[in-house]
Amino acid sequence: QQVGPLTRQVVKDGLSQAGAIRCSACGVVEPLGALAAPVPAGKLAADFVFTPAKRASYFSLPDQNGRLVSPASLRGKVVALTFLSAVCREQCPLVGVTMRLVRSQLGASASRLSVVVVSVDPEQDSAANTALFALEAGWHGTDWHYLTAPRRILAPIWAAYGIYVPPPLPIFRPGQTIVHEAGIYLLDASARLRAYFGVPVMAARIAAAARA
Repeated sequence: QQVGPLTRQVVKDGLSQAGAIRCSACGVVEPLGALAAPVPAGKLAADFVFTPAKRASYFSLPDQNGRLVSPASLRGKVVALTFLSAVCREQCPLVGVTMRLVRSQLGASASRLSVVVVSVDPEQDSAANTALFALEAGWHGTDWHYLTAPRRILAPIWAAYGIYVPPPLPIFRPGQTIVHEAGIYLLDASARLRAYFGVPVMAARIAAAARA
């Protein structure tokens, strides 16, 4: 949030802080209002908190290495579950970079976090495209899983998590960006839904919730 003139420098400062650009002459943009409110240690705060915790809807999908991933297979870790397109050049890369920043803010505890992406663009989320997305997001050394399958298999999963994904365009053009809902669910070590963050996502808030 910005109070006052939205100058070119302010925009650059914000993009730099989000990790979208590299800038040696950029400063820090201080968030205001609820996004900046300190979260007491151990308290779970998010855009939506599941009270009581809810069992995560079932899925079992192959990741980029061919490993089948399901909520049960992720037990023991806090899971950041999101829905992205590897070729998107709008909000998806920012979500990817945010997850890198979350891990950075968690420090040694980052080893207990798993990043799981369910594709919303199965026609374009090839192994090469997902690998490039992870590289650009800075996920090297991260426990990440990019899950994809044919659209008919993914559609019920999108619906179960309330993610709207429009049907493919009648004329397919490689590299096209689809408009879809994005957000991040946090699952606890017992594979239960605990919190949800809508876009725009703030790394500090997600890291605090992951700790809690």
